[in-house]
This record gives sequence, C-alpha cells and structure tokens, in this order.
Amino acid sequence: MADTDFAEGEAAVAAALDAEIEKPQAPIAAPDPRPRAPGAAEGGIIIRGGVPEIKQLPPDAPVIALGTSGNRLYFLDAHKQLRELAAKDVSRAMILHLFGSETNWLYELWPTFKKIEDGVAAVNGWDGTKAQESLMKACARRGLWNPVDHVRGRGAWQQTDGALIIHSGNALHLSDGSQRTAGMVGNYIYPAAVRSLEPAPPKKKDALDGKSAAAELLTLLESWVWAREFDARLLLGWIAASMVAGALRVRPLVWVTGEKGTGKSSLVGEDGVIHHVFGSGILMTANTTAAGLYQKIGYDSLPVAIDEIEAKRGNQKTEAVIELARQAYSGGMVLRGGADHEGKEFRAMCPVLFGSILIPPLMPQDLSRLALLNLLEFHEDAKEPEINKARLGEVGRAMLRRFLDQWGAWPERRGAWFDYLRSLGHDARASNQFGTLLAAADLMLCDSVPDEDEMAAIAGGMSPVNLKETQTQSTNAARCVGYAMSRPIPSMRGGETMMVSELVTCAIRRYGGEMENPTKPLDAVRYLERSGVSVFGQKRDGTTVKLTKTPKLAIYDLKELLDREPGDVEGVFIGFAPDGEGVLELFRGSDWEGVPGAHNPYVQALERVTGAFKSMKPVRLGGRTCRPILIPIDQCIEVPSEKEANTDGP
Repeated sequence: MADTDFAEGEAAVAAALDAEIEKPQAPIAAPDPRPRAPGAAEGGIIIRGGVPEIKQLPPDAPVIALGTSGNRLYFLDAHKQLRELAAKDVSRAMILHLFGSETNWLYELWPTFKKIEDGVAAVNGWDGTKAQESLMKACARRGLWNPVDHVRGRGAWQQTDGALIIHSGNALHLSDGSQRTAGMVGNYIYPAAVRSLEPAPPKKKDALDGKSAAAELLTLLESWVWAREFDARLLLGWIAASMVAGALRVRPLVWVTGEKGTGKSSLVGEDGVIHHVFGSGILMTANTTAAGLYQKIGYDSLPVAIDEIEAKRGNQKTEAVIELARQAYSGGMVLRGGADHEGKEFRAMCPVLFGSILIPPLMPQDLSRLALLNLLEFHEDAKEPEINKARLGEVGRAMLRRFLDQWGAWPERRGAWFDYLRSLGHDARASNQFGTLLAAADLMLCDSVPDEDEMAAIAGGMSPVNLKETQTQSTNAARCVGYAMSRPIPSMRGGETMMVSELVTCAIRRYGGEMENPTKPLDAVRYLERSGVSVFGQKRDGTTVKLTKTPKLAIYDLKELLDREPGDVEGVFIGFAPDGEGVLELFRGSDWEGVPGAHNPYVQALERVTGAFKSMKPVRLGGRTCRPILIPIDQCIEVPSEKEANTDGP
C-alpha cells in the first residue's frame, strides 16, 4: 500500500495504513457549509480561517540557510558542507541531497497526505514546491551574504579574539584545547570537508612532542646537501608556517631547485618527505594551471607543492601560477570567470612551494617573496636519506599540536626575528618573508625567544648583500632607467650600434678610459635624439629654471655643471621625450612599453626617479617640441670625474 513517492518514513506510513488508523483524526480541511461562490469547482474544499502558511525552516533543522547574493543561494547541508546553488537548481532531487540522511525532516515540515476515510488521512510524501518556497524564503530572511567574507575552509585561522583554530575537515581544534564539529562559529562558516592534517591529541602520555618532532625533521632535512647552511632551517620554517598559513600576516613562498641526482623529488615531490609530513593536508601537483588551483583550493588555506614547474619565460600557464602564489603571499583577492558567466571571487591563502631543476625568469616583485633553496649533489659515497612515511605523519601531527599550544607566543617570536632582519639591513618585505620562516622554525625548536646572539648564530649570514633573493631588489623607476641606458642605438659609422649610456658619456666629453673610439659630442646627441633622448645642461636664473642652448650643447656650460652636487636643480640632466616614435621604440617589448598619444608606463616610471622633474619650458627634441622628463645624470650613468676622463676627445 506504500506510495513509491515517499522515501524515509515509508515503513511508518505503511504500518499506519495497514492498521486502518482506528483513532479518528481531525480532517485536513473541513467542507464549508456556506453556499459556494459562482464558478467554484464542484467537489473542492474551502479552508476556513484563511490559507495556512508554509512552515518555515526551523533553527534546529539539519540544513541551515546562510543567505543570498544575486541568483545564488547558500546553505550548510546536513553534512555541514557549504552548498552554493543557483535558484533554478533548488529542485526536489537537490533538496533530498541537502538533507542527506535526515530526510524525515521533509515529511515533518512539508508533508503531503492521503485520505483513508472521512476525517482520517496519513502522510504519504512531502511537497517539493513548499520545500522550495520555504528554503528560498529562509535565505531571503538571512539577507545578502558573501562567502568570501565568511567562509573558512580547511587549514588554520585566527579568530576575532586572536585565538588559533585549526580546521581539519571534520573537526575544529582550538588553541584553548577544546574541539568541536565543523559548522558555524560566530560569524564564520567552517564547512565540513575531506579530512586533512589533524593535530596530535593534547598531552598524550608517551606521545611524540612537537619540539622533538621538529628537531627530528630538521635532522632529516639536513641530510640533503644544501648550498647554504641555513637552507634546511628555512625549509623547516616553511613546513611549520604552512600548517597555520591562514592565521599568518604573510604566507612565505619557497622554491627548491637542484640538478638531477640531488634528491629534489624525494624531498618535495609526490610521495616525498613534505608530502608525508602533511598527508592529505597538502595539495601535491606536478602539472597544473592557475584555474585548476583556483577550483581545487577554494576557501582552504592548505599548502600547495608544485614540482617540475616549467622554467621557461613566456609560458603563460607558469606565469599565471606564479601570479597566484604572489597573491597568496599577502592574502589577495582572486577573481575568475564562471561557467554561468558569473564572476567568482575568493581570497588566496595557500602557501606555495615550487620545485624545479631551473627557475624561470622572475620579476623582482616575485623574487622578493621567495626563499630560493638550492640543492647540491650528494657526496660520492652518500645516498639519499631513507623516508619513514608513517613516522613523518606522526611528526606532522605533533608539530601542528605544538603550534596550536604555542600560538600565544607567536607575535613576540615573529616580532623579534623581524626586528633582527631589519637590523641587518633588510627591507620590510624581506624581513616579513625570512622572519616568518625563521620564527616558525624557532617556535618549533625552542621554548623561549632567542636573544640577538642566538639569532646571529643562526642567521648572521643572511644580510641583504649575501642573499641572492635580495640582490635584484630595486625600484621600478631605477629598473626603467637602467633598461633605457642599456638599449643599443644605431650610429652612422658603418651600422655600428652603441648603448644609450655610451652615447651619453660621449655627449658630455667624459669618455673614461674604456672607450677606444668615442663618438663626437654633437654626433652622440644626434644619435640619442633618434630615440627621444638628449643631454641638457640646466642653470638657475633667479627663480626661473631654464635650459642651455641644446641640442648644440654649450660644452663650457656642461663642464661647469657636471660636478654640481647630486640633487641640485642646477646641473646636467638626461631628458626623455614623453611621446614620439623614437622613445616608443626605445621601450618597445619592455615592461614599460607604450602606445602613441597615451600617458605611458615609461613616463610614469621616469617621473618617479629621485630628482626627476618635467621641463618648465618646451624644447626641441627628436624633431618635435615637447617638455621632456629631466633625470639627474648621476641617476643614469656613473659620471667619470674630470681627472679620470679623457677630455681631449675627437
């Protein structure tokens, strides 16, 4: 007698029908004795007291409505998973899926009935339309809701009170030692997901403690041959920091590189050391795209290890992945398109480890966020270290427990290392990058904050001049000038080319001792002006700044002005035309490439050079009148002194 339409509760309904329900029940709706309105259907039932309201989704229901945005609806399902649905997708089958094993709620909230006899009816299913209406209304009541600001996936996060919370997929572990199931905590949603790295149980007798675990892991990492003595410690710091990445101010990036035979893959590759430390708490991949990472990472703050990334300039797939890693360093917002033509957004919070034989060309803004760890070949009689996979899993859980227990000491520890690196001369970004790595390793290995002598013993060799990661750091403006000075310009002497810096040296008649056949000053100026560049001698006349007789170059004025103090408004300047085919060609193909008639990137960069300013008066440059950007000559070339220079010239 059971209807095929109802699922859970079927047996109970069938039993009730078989017993014929002897006890009378109130009718669902009683016939109205009043005369029917004209046109009313025969046999219809009129309900007294108005149409009953559809039951609302109660607060204790297994499905929780979170809110709405656009045509999207957001729920936590019966498993406490985050469900993002288009309005059209809230179908009967989807509602069954949302309630999971708790489908009895559907029969209680939105039942349908089957009449047994007069005044007697029994539940025989649930009304999908009423369920749809109730679920959508529940989201509408919650109001507008954005998952980016409220959803925290697997990984570590800092609560509003500063405490640490570890989301391991099925459970939440708090720094006060408590534990709770995934779901809603305050204003944040910690949706359930596949289990990831969990901290070891607190204070379990005879268990591996986090400090010993970290020391054991450092010893293992030091079994590889590193180019620098502190590289193994930096890698330990990345492992520790990555365990709590979502709670950190920055998420340091690491690139491990080495030739074949250095053991790189057994360290950072699939089934390697780092993989087994994190277990399912790390995303391992050898061939990926930024879009693939977007979809896989979602709202998690779990680490990502990318081995054998393509080390080739111009590979858009590789460059997009590096761009994502750069965004994750500071927790930047990432936007991507969706299949339904609606943009998706999420905050990238994943620390990334790269591994490759060669590193692709990196821009300074990427290099400054990296620790470059170079592996060397094992000694002739040495072998790759053996890996105890099960033991590494214990090490990872013990280290995560230590970070959870020691979280209160993190701000002081990080601050101490940041200040120490600043004292070595590092800028704020490098101090954040390396300070986070060193502080995380230190928190694992030591019970107290190190003093300056102890920090010097560990990282005394990490001054900016010793680190290749900081060697190329310079401003965008300085790199723009350097690029322009190194560009070759065709001369009139048999197709020979000379760099802009060489022609500038010729134009001021200070050849140094290295130029065998210097160009005449006036010829040098002519060649420079083909590229929208010239040399100007500028003098002060009262409050008015005026240019000397250029491009003929009053040499006697230049000689006098060359030795002025740097930064003075009076002196020798290199002028760049703001527009024109010559200067556009000079920067073509560079990061400062421009287009005719625009406020181009090279103009913006040149105007930021120390001491640069725009000419107050228009001058003739490269066949056209313009107001060039004037840059002090000492910012462009190393000006030889008159004593060093060969002033006799041709």
